[in-house]
Formats: sequence, C-alpha cells, structure tokens
Amino acid sequence: MFNPQHAKTLIDQAMSLGADFCELYIERQLNTTVRTLADKVDTIQSGIDFGIGLRLFYGQEILYGFTNLDDLASLQGILKQLTAERRRSKQDQTNPRQRQDFCQTEGVVHRAAEYPLEAGGWVDEKLALLRSAHTYAAQSGKAIMTTKGWVLQRQQQIEIFTFCTYKVVKFTASTY
Repeated sequence: MFNPQHAKTLIDQAMSLGADFCELYIERQLNTTVRTLADKVDTIQSGIDFGIGLRLFYGQEILYGFTNLDDLASLQGILKQLTAERRRSKQDQTNPRQRQDFCQTEGVVHRAAEYPLEAGGWVDEKLALLRSAHTYAAQSGKAIMTTKGWVLQRQQQIEIFTFCTYKVVKFTASTY
C-alpha cells in the first residue's frame, strides 16, 4: 500500500528534529452501498476513502497532521508545519519520555476480509435478501405498500509505521 522507504525517510527526519516518537497511520476504505425501493435497485454507490496521519511526540506534547496525498513531498510539508508549530509553542518538558518506551509493539496482525469487496459476490446475496423482505411485506397485507432497503459493505486497510520498526506493525482488513 504505502512505500516503506518514504515512511523511513519521513520518520528519520522527524526523529532528527528532536521527536521522541513518530508514527504514520495510513488508512484506506472501500465502501459500497446499495439502496432498494420495493424490489428494484434504486441506487448503488461506491467509493474509496484514503488518508495518512502523522503523529509526533515531544515529551508530553503530541502533534498531529493529516492528508489524503501519499507523496513524500506532501508528508514532508506536514512535518515542516508541525515542527514549526512546536517551535512557536514550545513548552517546558518536565516529564520527557524515553524513546524505548514507545517500542513495545505486539507484532504484525493480519486479519483477512471475510468477503472482500473486490470479489463482488456479496451484492447478489444482499439484494436477494432485500427483495425477499419486500415480497414478504407485500404478501402480509395492505398495511405495507412498499419497502425501502439499504446495505453497506466496507473494507478497511490500515498500516502503521513507527521509528521502532520502520515497517508495518499492524494491518487489518475487515468487512461489515
């Protein structure tokens, strides 16, 4: 997903600027929504949400910036803004943290998506369910004239880079 060399470069720059800890959080979500009216498909929407967060620790002070651009220059611009902000509001750090305090990772976590959106097979199954709900409601009497149905599926991928490992320390993919 994200270039590990860019992560290492950015983290090294943050650490050279005095940060006690630096973390990149990359998230990508694929979303698909289907809406029905009666037994017909009314709308289908799908999209991708993407963003990168940069978090810096200076003792007890935490700075955070984010973007939806994944190029190194954009991320370096955010780092520059965060460190400039810190220089303007520098606080007395009576309780500085040790860098090794941040390096207690639990390893890499992988959880594969049960029904990945790329497969697309879930749509027919969910539409059949929504249509059967309409059929059942229509057969139950005149009280229900029509039905509206809605289903959402989301797949999320997360990568976290820290100065401790310079690599992904957690990855998850899930569907709902």
